[in-house]
Order: sequence, then structure tokens, then C-alpha cells
Amino acid sequence: MNDHFDKLTINENTIPIISALADNLPGGFFIYRAGGNEDLIYYNKQIPAMYGCESGDEFIRFVGNSFRGMVHPEDLERVEEEIASQIESGDDSHDHVLYRINRKDGSLRYFNDYGHFVHSESFGDIYYVYLIDITDEIHLKEQLEEEKESLRLANRLNESRASIVALGGDFDYISAVNLETQEEQIFKYNPAFMNLVPGWDRLE
Repeated sequence: MNDHFDKLTINENTIPIISALADNLPGGFFIYRAGGNEDLIYYNKQIPAMYGCESGDEFIRFVGNSFRGMVHPEDLERVEEEIASQIESGDDSHDHVLYRINRKDGSLRYFNDYGHFVHSESFGDIYYVYLIDITDEIHLKEQLEEEKESLRLANRLNESRASIVALGGDFDYISAVNLETQEEQIFKYNPAFMNLVPGWDRLE
């Protein structure tokens, strides 16, 4: 347990100091109450922009001045449970969760949330959170997974092509059966199948 964090003084007098530091962070930073409606106490200047809002007032209206309004509704229950579980089971009162958010323009973004639970004399139990937008990273990972899947299918196709050629026969049509659904598909054999670009034409 870090005594420095546990004794962190957060009140009306220290918020300006926190703001001077947090506004220079590369990501978002905010503080919210741990109970009740989880009302926001402070957020740095990066947070409204991350949610597609042009001002702090617009951001507050958009999320209802609550952490609960900052998280995608479909992710909220999971996120709250993960935070509570990590805080209860850990020995440093830190948590890390990933969740989606809806920007004001309706676009979907992915955020990494690094939080810390402390008790403050002025506000009671609170969380302060560092927020990072990892949407581009998520999309790149998805693209790489799609490319890997395409390569895997291409390799399987090449293996099938090699097996057919090894049979040494002439074919007009080839039947393939899906072992899971028992659905039969009939394909017209095309000499272009010998090339790297698939030459199968499924019969309608």
C-alpha cells in the first residue's frame, strides 16, 4: 500500500494544483466519487475532446456529470465489477480496465483506464483515473487478425489444390462437404486454380 497515495489531499485548494499538472498529460485524467451516482469531481482539458465535446459544459451534459455516463452502456456492468474486484483483491488499490465509449458524434472509441482508489477528507472515497485512447491500436490489431485469417485460408486452399493435382485426374466439378453442417457445395474446376489467385467458381 502506498502511504503517499492513501494520504493524498484532494480538496478545493489542491484541485488547481492538480489541474496545472494534469492539463499537461498526454491523455485524459479525471476524479470521481466512488459511491452513489459516481459524480465527477474534476477532469482535465483533454477529457471533453476525447468525448467529442467542444467545452466542459457540453461534456458534463453529455455524460450526466458521472463516470457511469462515460462508459458505453453495454460495458458498464462489466467495468464496475472488474474495478471492484481488482480493488478488493489487490494490495495497492489500483485497477486497470478496457472499455468502449460513445463520442458525441456517435463514433465508437476504445479506452484504457488506469485507476486508483483513495479516501479524501473533502470528498470521501474517490477514484482518480488516467485515460488513454487505444482505438487505433485496436483497429490495427483487428486488421492484422483479418490478414492472418486470410493467409490461413489461402494456405488451406493451396494445400487442397496440391492434393487435387496429386490425384492426377481431370475434373469438371468438385464437391465439398462442411463436416459441421453437412452442407454440400459444388464448385466448378477452373485451370486458373493452379495459380496463386483462387480460381474456384461456386455454382449458384
